[in-house]
Amino acid sequence: MTSISTKWTPKKRDYVSEHKQLNKTTNATTTHPLGVIVTNKPQTTISSSSSSSSPIVDPLSLKTTQAEIDPLSRALAAAITSKKDSTDEYSPTITDTFEPWSSKKGVILSQYITTKKISMTTAMNNTNDESIIDNTKMADMTTTAERVKNRLEQLDAFEGGQQTQSLTQQEYINRINEMSKDMSQAWKNDQRVKTLKIAIQCGKLLADMNVMEFYPSKFCLITDVLDTFGKLVYNRLLEKSASSTGKIPERVVPDLIPDATRETARNWFYKIAIIRELLPRILIEVAILKCYNFLSTTHYRTALVQLVKMCRGIGDPLVAAYTRCYICRVTIDIDFKYREPIEIAFTDLCHSFHQINTATVKTVYQLQKLTTSIYLSLYSPALDWIVQCLLHKLDENKMEKIVNKTRTELNMLSGGVVLNALLNTLPPNHVRSKVQRYIEMINECDEQYFPKSILYRSLGLSLLLSSPSSTPSDLQLLNSVWRVVTKFKDPSAYMACAEVWVELTSKEYTTRELNTMLSDIIKHLTPDRVFEEYYGKLHAIMIKLLANIQDFASLFAMDKILPFLDLFQREHVRVDLFKSILHVFINKNPQEKTNDPVLITAMIHCAKSVHDTLGALTNDDELREVSGLLSSLIRKVDYGKDVEQELKFCVEARGLFGYLDSVTITLIQKVNTLAVSTHRIVNGVQSTATSSFIRACMAFCYITIPSLEHPLNKLQLYTLCAQTAYLNQSLSQGDGFFKMAITLLSDFPKQIEIDGKLVSSDKYLYESITNIMSTLVVVPDNPDAGVLYLAHGLNNVINQMKCFDDTSETRAMLAMNMLCLLSTQIQTFLPYHVLKVESNDALYGNDESFLNEIHQRLSRICEQIIQMLKDLANTNPKRQSTLALEFFNRLIAHGDLNQPKCIKFAVNLWNLAQKSLNPDAQKLAKRILNHIEARSVHDKSFKRLSELILGNINDTSQSSSLSNFT
Repeated sequence: MTSISTKWTPKKRDYVSEHKQLNKTTNATTTHPLGVIVTNKPQTTISSSSSSSSPIVDPLSLKTTQAEIDPLSRALAAAITSKKDSTDEYSPTITDTFEPWSSKKGVILSQYITTKKISMTTAMNNTNDESIIDNTKMADMTTTAERVKNRLEQLDAFEGGQQTQSLTQQEYINRINEMSKDMSQAWKNDQRVKTLKIAIQCGKLLADMNVMEFYPSKFCLITDVLDTFGKLVYNRLLEKSASSTGKIPERVVPDLIPDATRETARNWFYKIAIIRELLPRILIEVAILKCYNFLSTTHYRTALVQLVKMCRGIGDPLVAAYTRCYICRVTIDIDFKYREPIEIAFTDLCHSFHQINTATVKTVYQLQKLTTSIYLSLYSPALDWIVQCLLHKLDENKMEKIVNKTRTELNMLSGGVVLNALLNTLPPNHVRSKVQRYIEMINECDEQYFPKSILYRSLGLSLLLSSPSSTPSDLQLLNSVWRVVTKFKDPSAYMACAEVWVELTSKEYTTRELNTMLSDIIKHLTPDRVFEEYYGKLHAIMIKLLANIQDFASLFAMDKILPFLDLFQREHVRVDLFKSILHVFINKNPQEKTNDPVLITAMIHCAKSVHDTLGALTNDDELREVSGLLSSLIRKVDYGKDVEQELKFCVEARGLFGYLDSVTITLIQKVNTLAVSTHRIVNGVQSTATSSFIRACMAFCYITIPSLEHPLNKLQLYTLCAQTAYLNQSLSQGDGFFKMAITLLSDFPKQIEIDGKLVSSDKYLYESITNIMSTLVVVPDNPDAGVLYLAHGLNNVINQMKCFDDTSETRAMLAMNMLCLLSTQIQTFLPYHVLKVESNDALYGNDESFLNEIHQRLSRICEQIIQMLKDLANTNPKRQSTLALEFFNRLIAHGDLNQPKCIKFAVNLWNLAQKSLNPDAQKLAKRILNHIEARSVHDKSFKRLSELILGNINDTSQSSSLSNFT
């Protein structure tokens, strides 16, 4: 044994007794340390006599009698309650079941579009200052005639001529938005007349019918501008109603409104009353109708009835219908319970449908190449809203009267469109309870006036929103509807119904009916490749099927599902669909596994189609998405105890998804899991069959890992597979994995890519190599390869690795860890073992030649570390002190401090470490010192070390620390 061994002499350790000494006794607890501490409210009983006689009240006792809630939560609850009470008192009581206009508006804007040019006639802007209201001049006028004359002069002064433009749909929308901004800007500049004039121009635009199919969207855009105008006027009147302190009233009370504000409100209504054209006059007054609250609490009701009756004077029935719709909108906003103007609007609208058959109206829509049914469908948004306002919370008897009246007029021109509005707005449960009656009503409608496809679609949507009955759904209902739907020749009409009724079938019927419907869809869309025009609806149908059918296996067992998927022939459409299918399959029941061969085959087919579209031009985000999908799919496949079938699945998947490294890693980890599961099943007792299976799993990993690109992934997987092989007593394969890992280390790069960034590989190498060393503790030597040949090879590679810079401390840290590994190998019993694997403690049995070999290696490695510390003396003293402290820490853990030279070596290291410690190292040094003092109570060697490093015995000095190393 060489002299250097006196510096690092491994101590004999009894790991069992050390474990027992460190293992502290624990007590069970019933409360979580981070949980909320709940204290019971003390029971205080105070008699009435004592409470009345005693004048002193304990404030803490009073606190306990209040609700057990913290002050912040109590304040928040009070604020919410106050806000709720305020809302209930001052706002219209619109319930959750009432669909607001804002949600309908988005559907209208997306549905009613056009590619035609839309004409827009607007007044040219006149920025003359005379357009601004002269309030002084108005004040001097006394007679009504003079005031009216002045208002007309102001409006005429603003009129600077007209201009007509032909715009595309997007240009038209942009122009409306510009008018809205101009109106708001004019209001900020106190140009009230200009603001009013812009609003009037917007109202006039609704009389223009040059592109009828865009009219519902035009109505939404323009009424938004009118709503903005109404808010500007109302907010201005609110500001003028402020008290002397400047506080704006929360609620308008006419008797408390200042006279000047009331006069301003009247002035606005007077201005609107002199608008010459009927349509803008109605629309503008409706927009500011809420301002009547400044004059009277009930006058708005009279005005609403008057305005809705004025709509009878509008010549075009479509314009009149949407004007009534706007009035009903404002009615709901102002007074949700007031239904009289809504009833008048509905009655007048139904009576106005006879105008559609007149030559004048027919000429208008026929010139635009619209059929009667398409023209009638333009009424649907307005009629739906009016009917919704009318039927909401309506008495059942009144509702029945409206339905019965509609049924008597089904053969008339208005029958279909009114019935469609009823189906869209009637309570869904009511429709379900009387569904056969509504099917009969649909069949009675005249197809030439209103498409039955829209009616059946509306019926299906209503049934989807209703609560299904507890009894199985009536198959006769589905047959009676589908018998009609399947006869539709127009693909768009057919698909509109099919999309809804397939969803209903998937929710309430069996896969048998669903399979029949899919077959019918394929039959309708296959001729002339019509399916290419309906990829969106087909995709939606598939997603709804996946969402509604719980048993995926039964869905993909249908014989028409694969032909249905074959309709998606465009690559990007097909890939998007398959991604959606994989997403739903993976996320629907994340913890559920499957071994159904039909389902697995279908999912693998989808996954392969997605995988095969990847290439060099695929962006990183899509690569991550697809990798996550495929990896999750692989993890969901579980054949239970049929591990051979699962290994076969992994082999097939490796050939299908080889482009993605993350998927390959998932497969390797899955195979390792199979090997560990097999070990668990046989309780570590391997038979011939299980041993062959384990070797097959390890061979799979051994062949697959080299195909990966990232070196760190390779290194970690080699280590993992080696550990799995040793666990299953496959020693030669474990050695093979470690040999590959050590070979990989020799050419490891200095920088590796982590999360898309190049970083130094030192930290990751230190963790991985230390993991390998911890495994080598239990790895038995190959008799033909020499003593600790794997550890020796690893140490040689560490010394030769080029990826470590001269300034890196990783090489020295790994050399210290190698000292710990060798010090562990010299023990009589190792700290841990692998079941049924004889480690070196059993193989060598403290053989003298084995011990001498380890001591020689300890000497060489110790000399290398000392040389590294010497080299850092002049170049980097701080790093030298940090490494010396790390060396000291490992020496007191594994070295025999009873040897004089060993303890002297430890003191020298401690003194060297104290020279230039950084703050983090100082904290570590303090913890080490506390550990030494704690151990010194029971261990004389630690007590001696403590005395030496605390300076009680001056055996060493800082100045001679380096010289004592040699």
